[in-house]
Amino acid sequence: MKQEIKLALEWLLALENEGYEGALVGGAVRDLFLGLPITDIDIATSAPLERVLQLWPEAKPVGKPPLQTALLQRGQVAVEFCSYCGFSLERDLARRDFTVNAMAMTRLGNLVDPMGGEKDLTRRRLRFNGKAADRLEEDPVRAVRLFRFAATLPLFTVAPESESACRDPKVGRDLSGIPGERIGRELLKALEGDIGLFLDLLNGTGLLGIVLPEIEALKGIEQDPEKHPEGDAYLHTRLCLGTVQKLTADPATRAAALLHDVAKAWPRHQETAAGRFTGHEQDGAELVRRMACRWAWPQEFSESVTSLVRWHRIPTAAWPVEGLTRQIRAYGGHWLERLFVLGYADVLAGSGRLMPWMENRARALAAFFRLEQAGRLLDGREVMEILGLPEGPRVGEILAKLDEAVAEGQVTTPAEARAWLVQNGP
Repeated sequence: MKQEIKLALEWLLALENEGYEGALVGGAVRDLFLGLPITDIDIATSAPLERVLQLWPEAKPVGKPPLQTALLQRGQVAVEFCSYCGFSLERDLARRDFTVNAMAMTRLGNLVDPMGGEKDLTRRRLRFNGKAADRLEEDPVRAVRLFRFAATLPLFTVAPESESACRDPKVGRDLSGIPGERIGRELLKALEGDIGLFLDLLNGTGLLGIVLPEIEALKGIEQDPEKHPEGDAYLHTRLCLGTVQKLTADPATRAAALLHDVAKAWPRHQETAAGRFTGHEQDGAELVRRMACRWAWPQEFSESVTSLVRWHRIPTAAWPVEGLTRQIRAYGGHWLERLFVLGYADVLAGSGRLMPWMENRARALAAFFRLEQAGRLLDGREVMEILGLPEGPRVGEILAKLDEAVAEGQVTTPAEARAWLVQNGP
């Protein structure tokens, strides 16, 4: 925190030396009071944005007028400058989203709090700034942000009148026209907190179907009562998510728990016998890939979540599981840990029969140990030489089969690998 504040004070002094006002505003002030790490710095100033860009030529303009800002990066510290909306600091603060984000601190440590943010911060209460309808009219995503903050700020609750304002059908209609990447950004941040609470707040205000229509669609989807005595696919998802967030803070695993059964609502799965969802993991992976694209999630993160959804039945599937060794080679031990955490929660949210999970856990760990110990016993060139094959996809297929033999403990040395090739080659 020391470095961030030191730089912020330097920037504020530079503005004052040019004859302008400047103050630290928004989330940085809130987090200072809460004793939380400062993740970004916002400075409001009376200086026109053009002057800010002259003072710091390396800063980059972001957005479009009249809400355009300037972003400056110094090492690991990023600061965003904005010119006053309303031509004064107090009027600028009055237009911000929530009271706890509508406080400012001057360079000399004076608190500017025209909207009562300090009182709400003390009570750990989230409340729209001014008239809730006005704030939501300006930006309906603030309804989603309200619940995201409730999920990520420790011990915060939503003021009843602010939650009630989000139930207005107009908010849902306005949200439906919001670009997906803005929703995706809020989801990513919510995954770092109490994502179950975030889901419940969306559900309780009728916004779940707008923000996460694929999850809303799971309501009423019947499942095999022997495997899923808990109820429909939505309740199963909610229970699985609640367990996963107790087991891990990893956002990818939490996202996979939220999305692992989304394909159960697909029409082709509903056409089969009730409670049978053969192939839903493959269909789910395809659906999650589209959703992640819509939300503009980072590619590596999206691939991790998609792979977990695609293979989420491995922890309880009949052994041997085709493709497991390929996934271990591709994603490594960390992926395997995520997968079995997800599988554990999936079982507890259903039948609770953990013995198959434990048996597969032992087998998967043994496979991982053997693959790590062996490394690559042979490469593609050696395979082509031993079997007289040309370069092509067949070589990769043979190496994948060899990996499976290593994972099962059938092959442990290069000599055994060569013998295996001769015996099992084309």
